[in-house]
Amino acid sequence: MTAVTLETPRLILRTFQSSDLEALVPIMGDAEVQKFSKFGVEDRAGIQKFLKGVQAREERDGVTQYAVILRETQELIGDCGIMVQQVDGSPEFEIGYKLARKFWGHGYATEAAIGCRNYGIKAKGIRRFVSIIDPANIASARVAQKVGMSLEKRSLYWDSMVDIYSLKVDGQ
Repeated sequence: MTAVTLETPRLILRTFQSSDLEALVPIMGDAEVQKFSKFGVEDRAGIQKFLKGVQAREERDGVTQYAVILRETQELIGDCGIMVQQVDGSPEFEIGYKLARKFWGHGYATEAAIGCRNYGIKAKGIRRFVSIIDPANIASARVAQKVGMSLEKRSLYWDSMVDIYSLKVDGQ
């Protein structure tokens, strides 16, 4: 049985498994989906590397990307999660998301990202989140804003200028 990390009204976010490779091929192999990814279009070998990296990050950082499953059909539609990223030399908890093109515009990325934010706060005690977004990626910026983030700064990240959106959560 695959571990369910969190559920939202329409989605299940769960740990990736090696059998997810085939479902990821049309997503991570789509140039439009990967347009703003620092890795670009991925082939099967790249997706296998991604899956191994997801597991390693979870073991190392306690957070990672999760498979986003559409509850209604049980279809894997993308990934969303929390990753530790270095921004201007400091570790930050980034909420990142990527969905298959046919699922764009339905609010799934926002729903998944809000679920990850809430999970990060409640289960992991995270008090600050960022999203690292290419300035041309307007849709991703809208998702970050709906999660509660605002544009903090522009920064150099992997040799590209990016927008850093952030959210600081008040302590309890």
